Amino acid sequence: PYKFLILGKTYPRQVLIERINQRVDVRLDQNMVQEILTLHQNGVSWKRLDDFGLEYRYISRYLRGKLEYDEMIERLKIAIRQFAKHQMTWFRKMPDVNWVNKESQAKKLVKDFLKE
Repeated sequence: PYKFLILGKTYPRQVLIERINQRVDVRLDQNMVQEILTLHQNGVSWKRLDDFGLEYRYISRYLRGKLEYDEMIERLKIAIRQFAKHQMTWFRKMPDVNWVNKESQAKKLVKDFLKE
């Protein structure tokens, strides 16, 4: 019974890769490794950390000595890119998504929607 507007933002592939890489680098700069180590030291099992998500999974593998630091970063970035690709595949199957790549497109769609 409700009308709704779904917007999906698209990025060129290279921009998306750069944004993912930047996000990982920022999270690491924000001491995520220490955060995960502290969680483990406070009783969160390695198994549970693996279940929390990609960042927790790969960093906990590094902390356990299963990956070197640089290898952990590279594998994490690849895994997140693969996850983003899966998300886009899933969202593209949704028929009601209005895909935009510019803010002006989104604003026009919202303005038109609100007029209805």
